[in-house]
Amino acid sequence: MKLSRREMGMVALCVLVVASIGVPSLKQVKSIDSRTPEALAADAERVRARCAALEQEIAGLEKDVRSLSWSEEPSRLPTRILTELDLVAEKAGVTLATLRPGRPMAVASGSKLPFTVQVRAPFPKAVRFLRRLQQTQDRVALERLQVVSTDASTDVVSLELRLAVYSSVPPESK
Repeated sequence: MKLSRREMGMVALCVLVVASIGVPSLKQVKSIDSRTPEALAADAERVRARCAALEQEIAGLEKDVRSLSWSEEPSRLPTRILTELDLVAEKAGVTLATLRPGRPMAVASGSKLPFTVQVRAPFPKAVRFLRRLQQTQDRVALERLQVVSTDASTDVVSLELRLAVYSSVPPESK
C-alpha cells in the first residue's frame, strides 16, 4: 500500500498525539505488585469501614420503607384506604365521589397499589382536603393531581387524584 506525503504526515501526527496522551497516562497507573502490604491492608480496612457504613445506611432506609408502607396484603388495602380517606374528607368538609383501586404491581420492596379518587367540592375545601391528606397520610403518595373547574359561576371544582400505597407484601401471582 502506497501512502502519499500528506497521508504519511497525518499518520505521524496521529502517532505523536497518541504518544503524548497515552504515555503520561500509563505512567500514572501503578501496578498492584508495587504496593506495600501495609498500603493494601489500609485500603482493605477503608473498604470494610465503607461497607459497614453502607450496611447501616441500608438498615436505616429499610426502616423508613417499613414506616411508609403497609404490612397488609394488597387485596385488603382498598377498604382500609377508603376508611382513612373518608375520614380525611369528612374533616375537610368534602365528600369522595369515587374511589377506584387499580391492580397491585410488584415493586422492589413488595407491591404498589394505585388508586384513583374523585372529589367535588368548593375550591377552598378541596385545598383543605389536599393539605389534610398530605399532613395525615404518610403512607399515601400523591402521584398526580388534576383540577377541573366544573362551573364558571361557582367555586366548585372537581379533583381527580392518582394515589399510590405501598405494601411490604408482594402481590399475589395468578
